[in-house]
Amino acid sequence: MTPPKTRTILTAAIALLLLTTLTCTLQTTVIVTPTPEATAAGISEAIQSPTAPAPPTETPPPEPTTAAGCTLGARWVADVTVPDDTPFAPGTPFAKTWRVRNSGTCDWQPGTKLVFISGDPMGGPPAMDVPPLVAGAQTDVSVSLTAPAAPGTYRGNYQFQAPDGTRFGALIWVQIVVPAPATTAPPTEAPTQAPTTAPSPTPVLAFTPIIVPTIILPPLPQNWSHPISVADNRAIYYLRLTGPGEIRVRAEWTGSQSNLALIINGPGQTGYYARHDGPSPLEVSYTVTAADFAAGDTWWVSVASFGAGEANVTVRITYPSGSSVSPFTEQTMVKPGYGRAVNLLVLRGAGNIQAQANWSGTPANMALIINGPGQVGYYARKDGPSPLSVSYNVTASDFAAGDTWRVSLTALSAPGAEGAINLTYP
Repeated sequence: MTPPKTRTILTAAIALLLLTTLTCTLQTTVIVTPTPEATAAGISEAIQSPTAPAPPTETPPPEPTTAAGCTLGARWVADVTVPDDTPFAPGTPFAKTWRVRNSGTCDWQPGTKLVFISGDPMGGPPAMDVPPLVAGAQTDVSVSLTAPAAPGTYRGNYQFQAPDGTRFGALIWVQIVVPAPATTAPPTEAPTQAPTTAPSPTPVLAFTPIIVPTIILPPLPQNWSHPISVADNRAIYYLRLTGPGEIRVRAEWTGSQSNLALIINGPGQTGYYARHDGPSPLEVSYTVTAADFAAGDTWWVSVASFGAGEANVTVRITYPSGSSVSPFTEQTMVKPGYGRAVNLLVLRGAGNIQAQANWSGTPANMALIINGPGQVGYYARKDGPSPLSVSYNVTASDFAAGDTWRVSLTALSAPGAEGAINLTYP
């Protein structure tokens, strides 16, 4: 038997050993050796987590100053369509629209573009034309894209570029999500066991079918912005092509003007792609190649007179438009002191058409008119100085009459105007 004094000493020694071990353990857990960089940041190397690359910032860079002494600037205002992380099924086409403001002191000149900078192009073009815009004004710019086939998060970054190649303004972007397809695990078969008794009859269950109503969503809005001209003694038709193919124009007319000119123009060319002058009836055509179409989808056809007479013209235009009705046909007038810029819109359904035109030159006042198939007169009209806006809500019955509509800027006195038009339509 151990004497009481000896047991007391042994117990104290064991307690001291346990306390020392516990103290060492606690010190080993808490004390870490920070790196100098971590010490400067106020955190230890043991608990510092890796930092992801920072995304592009909306903070604009310094606004570049031009040779004229003014500054180029652009600021994001709002996402009109496709907010960040909008989900799209693989291969779904969509249009991203931003509202931006000219934050500089320079006006945006013809030839200003929105260019793809980095990230995922999503099938979009490398650059899109941007209409001229005065300092301090706002506009909507759009790009047509397609959701990639593989699941994931995709982001494309864009920036504005002046005609001389100078980039300006903060990055703006589109970011979408292509969800992964839902997967269902195959059912696990339970092991079978020989029944010990006769199986009971399986009851027959009666199910009431569930009828799910069909929900028809309105089409995504289409956005189209491009330069326009309103010239004397001329009707100019702006076409938005959906792909390569033939443009064919035929004109028949009566009146005191014996000869007209039919001219086909496209982006990036000098002069014209095709032209034919002569008496009624007159026809011209051009086959747009894939390389032509890659330069841009906005083309235009002019019905022009270089004489002093008047012509009442029936125009027929066939082109790759996606329309269910071809050719487009309308009656117009070509005479001195009168000019029209006509934008042909192919609608995908009922909805709102909005147009805003701005111009410089003569005349100071013009008429912005929305026309549709089957109507007498016009659906909407607004007269006044630049900028000029008009809108009309296309009903289901309006759309049933036809999908090709037109927005025209018309001068009723000798015109010589250059400008741009912004169009949004279903």
